[in-house]
Amino acid sequence: MIEIRGIEKSFGPLQVLKGVDLDVRSGEVISIIGPSGTGKSTFLRCVNYLETPDRGTISFDDGQTFDFSRLEKGAVRELRSHSSMVFQNFSLFANLTAWENIALHLQKVKRWKAREVNARVGELLRVVGLEDKKDSYPRQLSGGQQQRIAIARAMAIEPELMLFDEPTSSLDPELVKYVLGVIRGLAESRQTMLIVTHEMNFARDVSDRVVFMEGGGILEEGTPEEIFERPKHERIREFLDLVKEN
Repeated sequence: MIEIRGIEKSFGPLQVLKGVDLDVRSGEVISIIGPSGTGKSTFLRCVNYLETPDRGTISFDDGQTFDFSRLEKGAVRELRSHSSMVFQNFSLFANLTAWENIALHLQKVKRWKAREVNARVGELLRVVGLEDKKDSYPRQLSGGQQQRIAIARAMAIEPELMLFDEPTSSLDPELVKYVLGVIRGLAESRQTMLIVTHEMNFARDVSDRVVFMEGGGILEEGTPEEIFERPKHERIREFLDLVKEN
């Protein structure tokens, strides 16, 4: 169980997160939905300390608890070792091949031997279906291929928790299905994931639980059936009706 408690974040006078609490069970897939500007992406970035929360804590199964209000600099790397993040815009290193992007953490941080790196990177390329693109640079790949390499890179860390920040928002519609297919495969393997997404059908199909955020907090959470078919709040019904119209 990963326990997230009281996450708050302000940008100047604007409070974006207002004390978010969330429990994430091992192997659980949680989709986070809601209108734009409600703090969904900021929440993910705070969990991985890409944004500095004003306060809050996160606790992991190994007994480690990180208090964001007094997190020491040396603890940031330890915190990030528990999770990895896949971004909207891929964030691959342009001067490295697909293979090198995936291998970098294994080589520089984990200090794996070359034989171990080769085996792991080869395995991950097979998982995302891009073995034939291992020597290609990001500029030689489509958006969907870049995102699949980014997912493989995040998987290389072997994280306790994977974070996806609208992973298909920068893709052409015909490429979305390939990326969602990779994420669906991760879900079937019981990788623990938090996914911010606007793909409602995907969220319904892949999630164990769905969280609806608005106004810097969680308005409601439940199973996909509860959120999509019988939400308790009228605001969620309005949001889902609007999404269907578009």
